[in-house]
Amino acid sequence: MLAIIFWHRLTPEIHIQRHQFEWAKFKSMFSMSSWLIINQIGSLLFLNIDLIIINRYLGAEAQGRYASALQWAVLLRTFSIAVAAAITPIALDRHVRQDQRQLAKMAHSTVKWLGLALALPVGLLIGFAVPLLHIWLGSEFEDIALLMIVLVGHLSFNLAVRPLFSIQVALNKVRWPAIVSIILGVFNLFLALWWVHWGKYGLGVAVASGIVLTLRNAVFVPIYGARIQNLPWYTFYKSVVPGMLGLLLAVLISFVVANRFNVESWVQLVVAGICVAFPYIAILFFFLTKEEKQIMQRYLRKRRF
Repeated sequence: MLAIIFWHRLTPEIHIQRHQFEWAKFKSMFSMSSWLIINQIGSLLFLNIDLIIINRYLGAEAQGRYASALQWAVLLRTFSIAVAAAITPIALDRHVRQDQRQLAKMAHSTVKWLGLALALPVGLLIGFAVPLLHIWLGSEFEDIALLMIVLVGHLSFNLAVRPLFSIQVALNKVRWPAIVSIILGVFNLFLALWWVHWGKYGLGVAVASGIVLTLRNAVFVPIYGARIQNLPWYTFYKSVVPGMLGLLLAVLISFVVANRFNVESWVQLVVAGICVAFPYIAILFFFLTKEEKQIMQRYLRKRRF
């Protein structure tokens, strides 16, 4: 209603007439929107159902602890959503121009760089889980370190492929993703109910969510993304391998730093994080292609000024 009111006030000269609508295009848009809504419903079933189940079966205390650990996973998801939203107009532009080669190249690069970017914070959260919880919430919350690791550990891979969702929208290939999403969402609901009493503070629910999300993003999304672009099925698996190796590197360095230094304050935690970030970026730089190094150098020069 507000949109209609402001439309009439700001642009009273614009009039919409029924006969000007192209109903064939409207039908196509409505069909696409319907499948996107179904996709979102499926996503809600394996991304937002966990707190409801834990509160219902384990109580408010378990829900509070689970929600505390979940905050970091939500933050990483928000970052990946922002990246995916940023490339959607570019993907649409490439598709309209029928530039499939550049579309595929952009998708490959975005998945690779997003995976490498996520590997560092995920590695830090895994390596410094106990010190972070101790500083942030107190020593009584250190026992949810494993829960937090389970919640964020798989996101380096699962969120890296999120830009491929923009490709699905650009190519109007959203029916099968919606069907898979709703099926896996229902599967996650039953699996979470089955495992709700396994582990402490909803650990079984977190494991169920991680398994289902990985099934979708590790098996279906990369293969489907390659298929709709007429690429070899393994194309985007090559894109996520650098991110997985980056995660292992970040976790290794984080554990070394965490075991050698006593981290008991926010300042010490930040310094420890910097001690991990610098060698991670330095080692990573040697494994980039010549073109990627040039892009990174141009970006750093712009940020400097």
